[in-house]
Amino acid sequence: MLKQTGEITLTDLQAICEVTRDVIKRLEKNGHVEIVEKKIDRNPFIHKKICKDKPLSLTPEQQNAFDKMNINQFKEFLLYGVTGSR
Repeated sequence: MLKQTGEITLTDLQAICEVTRDVIKRLEKNGHVEIVEKKIDRNPFIHKKICKDKPLSLTPEQQNAFDKMNINQFKEFLLYGVTGSR
């Protein structure tokens, strides 16, 4: 740890030094390290190619159920077997 210059995450520091967070907090209290909270934005999809899906068409049964609903009114509808849910 004495050779470390620059920044390192608290989790990595704990793993490298094999100590708990309390030990590192004690080092901070004694002025040996400085803990700075920093926001890190990560994109989990940066290495993945994501293609936009095309809109799906309703099945004839789904279209029939959709056509029977009056979209302009709030009503309760019970759909059974035509939603595509599993």
